[in-house]
Amino acid sequence: MNETLFGLSKIPFTALPSGGEVFIGPQTAGLVEALGSAFASRDAIAVVSGPAGTGKTTLVNYALDALYKQKKIVRVGRAPLKPQDIAESLLIILGVENRPTDREHRLVILRDALQQYETAGINVIIVVEDALTTGEEILAELAALTATDAGGARMVLMGADPLPDFLQRPELADLQERVTLQYSLNALSAAETRAYLLHCFRNAGGDFDQLFHSDCSALLHRICDGNPRAINHLAEVVLRAADELDLKQISARFTAGVAVQIYDPKSHDFRFVKQKAEIEAAATNQSSEPSHAVDADDKPTTVEANIAKAETLEDLDDVMAETLFGAELRELAAQATGGNN
Repeated sequence: MNETLFGLSKIPFTALPSGGEVFIGPQTAGLVEALGSAFASRDAIAVVSGPAGTGKTTLVNYALDALYKQKKIVRVGRAPLKPQDIAESLLIILGVENRPTDREHRLVILRDALQQYETAGINVIIVVEDALTTGEEILAELAALTATDAGGARMVLMGADPLPDFLQRPELADLQERVTLQYSLNALSAAETRAYLLHCFRNAGGDFDQLFHSDCSALLHRICDGNPRAINHLAEVVLRAADELDLKQISARFTAGVAVQIYDPKSHDFRFVKQKAEIEAAATNQSSEPSHAVDADDKPTTVEANIAKAETLEDLDDVMAETLFGAELRELAAQATGGNN
């Protein structure tokens, strides 16, 4: 994308925002407050779960930055590890040079290292990026290495929604006893999506309301189910497409047309619009109008005409909903957006 087009100084969305780039919505503020209370104990464990793309890593990083000026964050990523390697890995990250080979002595050295950080006023926090992938053996070992009698260290466990249930396994009983917070991140509401987009474009030196038609934030929310990562991706693709066509303002119809071309509603997780039952109910209410539903063998002339006439988000949604399940989808999107933004 030509980043100076539309008056933007940079792309509005970053893979891992920090500081002022982070959108401070209700969930962000809630997590900071909840994590501050949960981490009163030195060996506390916080569980942050939610669907992929809801910003778990971003919000946890922001919360830890807000809570602790002096901290040492130890990140456990998705790289495969063996339980017996965890202690040495922690010692390496904590800067311990002379590391014993047997587990008993490693625990003693680790406890001393954690105590030194505590004495220096530096909070050690272990962040497990994907606890479900990490597995119960690694989590159990981390729990043993960070318990109070081992020196104590706070932990944040992140993962998809099944994580709280996963942690109830008998092998993780010691870990579960230390959990002081279970925080679930949800998708953005329509109002939060609008505020989020305004924030992102403001940080990029632009104005979302001037660049996009007023219906677009609601449409982006509806297409992406309020998932921030999906919103980022779709909005950026729309911007690039608008750049190529040298558009001055981006309409809801253009946004929907781009979305239809890049996502396959039959196989993708995103729900574009209303569910099938709602679509059928909406079609039933249009008693005085011809049905917009299109069978596989029918020619979609009525639907095509209605897409072309759509002026509002509601008009567009009703028509697009009834075509998203047909093979003619891409052709209709191209016809609806071609030469009419």
